[in-house]
Amino acid sequence: MPKNTHLSEIYNFDEKTLLALNEPGYGSTQTTKPYFYIAKDNGKIVEYINIELDKVNPVSKKPGENGYGFSFGHYGIPDNCKFGDDFILANRSMDTVYLLKQDKTLIPLFTQIPSVYAEHPTAASVGMVTDQFLKICVSSYDLEEALKIKKSGKRWRPKYRIFILDIDSGEFFEDSERKFTVYKVDTPKNQCYRLMQAINLIKANEKGLLKGELKEIASRLDIGDNPVLKIEKFK
Repeated sequence: MPKNTHLSEIYNFDEKTLLALNEPGYGSTQTTKPYFYIAKDNGKIVEYINIELDKVNPVSKKPGENGYGFSFGHYGIPDNCKFGDDFILANRSMDTVYLLKQDKTLIPLFTQIPSVYAEHPTAASVGMVTDQFLKICVSSYDLEEALKIKKSGKRWRPKYRIFILDIDSGEFFEDSERKFTVYKVDTPKNQCYRLMQAINLIKANEKGLLKGELKEIASRLDIGDNPVLKIEKFK
């Protein structure tokens, strides 16, 4: 890795370069350009993407003497993902979500309000793109509540809501069922991948919730089996 970097994610951009996200886990007050391209042949940074941040992970907390710490981020949908040849760029330190095209054109998609730097911040990310729809996850954070939950020994999970944007009409509607979400994979255009845990499929089958091919697959599973990969294609 390049010196003085904390690469949290690396993607295959094209034949010659990788796309990297530089993001210290528990924050930094140094100005940074978090996205850059790395040459595959020598591992050097060849170009920075024109996105600059004043702070990194502004509200993440390192574990102190009491042992309680938490990281601010997107829950339910990934920060960055790829659909066809296009990348969606979103991270816990910036308010604007971008589309990065294969010719390196950078297009702002939307900006979230309130900011990730607000007292009660939000974080928005994109979980799916098709020719017609854009799926957006919005996570909200109450940091005082997060610390209380941590101190109680329970797991802290921020609340989040899923919205669908109709690209042609510009209309939003809420996705209460939370279907069709991509989790940090290189996805072909107009497709969606999902890993379904064996134990969850077994339980669903026992309750009579499955039908067709999925029911047949679940009937052959053992609890320790690998997840089932579900591929959905949108016309």
